[in-house]
Amino acid sequence: MLRLSIGTTSQIPTGKDTNWDELYEMAKKQSLVGVLFAGIQKLPKAMHPEKKLLLKWYAQTEKLKEKNRQVNKAAVYIHEAFSMAGIGNCVLKGQGNALLYDDAYLRNPGDIDLWIDARKMIVEKEKLVVGKLQLHISKPEYHHVESENVMGIPLEIHYRPSFMNNLVVNRRMQQWYRKMAQEQFEHEVTLPEEGTITIPTPAFNLVYQLSHITHHFLKEGIGLRQIVDYFFVLKNAYGKVDVDEVTKNLKYVGLYKMAKAVMYIERELLGLEDRYLIAPPDERIGRFLIQEIMIGGNFGFYDPRANRHNSQFLHNVTRLQRDMRLVSYFPSECLWEPIFRIYHFFWRRNHQL
Repeated sequence: MLRLSIGTTSQIPTGKDTNWDELYEMAKKQSLVGVLFAGIQKLPKAMHPEKKLLLKWYAQTEKLKEKNRQVNKAAVYIHEAFSMAGIGNCVLKGQGNALLYDDAYLRNPGDIDLWIDARKMIVEKEKLVVGKLQLHISKPEYHHVESENVMGIPLEIHYRPSFMNNLVVNRRMQQWYRKMAQEQFEHEVTLPEEGTITIPTPAFNLVYQLSHITHHFLKEGIGLRQIVDYFFVLKNAYGKVDVDEVTKNLKYVGLYKMAKAVMYIERELLGLEDRYLIAPPDERIGRFLIQEIMIGGNFGFYDPRANRHNSQFLHNVTRLQRDMRLVSYFPSECLWEPIFRIYHFFWRRNHQL
């Protein structure tokens, strides 16, 4: 059904006893309700789920479309506010990724992640001042601050797009981001029905979005939504980028191993053709990644092994347990994670608002 939905096969599934209720719950767990509804529309009516579930699925898809319109509107408004204030910016992932889908309204939207030129960031007390727009913000994390909702949409403001736990590799990554920043701040696209924003270029996205997948996988988990996003990033980049240069950058910033695992999933699970791959697939890590994705769902929210504590101490214990479980697959990031946490503790003390 997923392959049919994203267009890697036109073959109609032959199973006569599809458990549609289970498939719908799985689609929710992986944040793919809208994407799989596109697949249902390609099926003969005789193969559709029963009417009650079909209407429920349709209603959820319509809600996704409306939410995408709201996020598009907010993204344009936020981009224009920062640009008019002379602050370079671009929208990471999100609505830029949605443009790559066959139907930009079927992707499950989240918050808005805005990468800005931090050199022009003006903070007064706990407010980020952007021209006439004043946003209440949280205490700073290493790579971003959280803002109050804008037009009802959560906003994260990034002065670093992402980071790695390995401090040596992370320094390389931040240098690369600074080198690539201006090009991203100038790469304009038009959102349906709304206006213009800037988003990353295809070459940048191939590296950045793998770093996003890596970060969240090690921290809590990722879902198929991130894998489907990257599927469309790969297809969009085909013929537009120097693959050798992308490979060089992935190795430079410590993402090549994850790239090989993700390529395995893209090929074996989603049916992506070899010509779109940017690294040789790694079956061992790829199979493990699929297993974790299916257990945990989107951002690991459904993972029964995750202990979500209010206590910071217990949260740290849980992170160490996850590091120990993943260390044989990603030893560098897992072994550096406790060290980075200590580094982050002192970084936050020196960067309090």
